[in-house]
Amino acid sequence: MLYTDSRSQVRSVAGTTRPFEVTVGVHQGSAISPLLFILCLDRITRDIQGELPWTRLYADDLVLARSTRDELKKDLKRLKERLERHGLRMNTSKTEYLELEPSCKDNMEPGVGWYTTPRKTEDTVH
Repeated sequence: MLYTDSRSQVRSVAGTTRPFEVTVGVHQGSAISPLLFILCLDRITRDIQGELPWTRLYADDLVLARSTRDELKKDLKRLKERLERHGLRMNTSKTEYLELEPSCKDNMEPGVGWYTTPRKTEDTVH
């Protein structure tokens, strides 16, 4: 057990609550929180991740890299369903994707560089 006999109180302009027992989670600001989260996320998404460097997990961020847009859509759908099955959710308003295409600029040989084509929804383009 990580913590025993943990209690907390809520303080607001209306006053402070009576102490109550905390039976789940880790203490806010605990250095172990991101590690525990990423260990759980790694375990429940292992079959979706693929080989390195195609997936990166860091704290509560996840990067999926796929060869095609269809592969990415399929794996994002699987990821979303998997997270929901374990009581988590993906914040789709923070979800972005980026396509990379081979560069064929005049000063570069074909396939030697990459340029990015950012893709955003219309409501985020100003």
